[in-house]
Amino acid sequence: MASTLSNGFVKPATGDKGPVVFPALEGNIQKVNDHTHNGTNSELLSSVNIQKGTLTVSSTSWNSDATSGIYKKTVTCPSTYLTTTSNMKVTFSGGTYDGDQCFPTIIKQSSNTFDIYSPVNNQAYIIYFT
Repeated sequence: MASTLSNGFVKPATGDKGPVVFPALEGNIQKVNDHTHNGTNSELLSSVNIQKGTLTVSSTSWNSDATSGIYKKTVTCPSTYLTTTSNMKVTFSGGTYDGDQCFPTIIKQSSNTFDIYSPVNNQAYIIYFT
């Protein structure tokens, strides 16, 4: 006799025939298709499984922003990160891996770009994506 597992998947038992196995298989495939790892319809993903990335922004090629009188640079996100993803987080350090966090103004420009604003035209950053 088939049994239902913790996330609603059906596990046919040895000897179950087509009328039990095929609806279970169809339902399991649909559950795999629809799951979101939200802890309800599937196991919640641990934060240790989240892919992290970095991007170095050089200290050169800053453009003067005539409106604000400060400098800006447009940054393109790595291909696995999009600004439209509500779960994407970015943090900045001042150009070295020393861990000193800084907080520049950023403004989204498209699904994969944003502008960074700086009071100086020679600031380097390391952007951490999570």
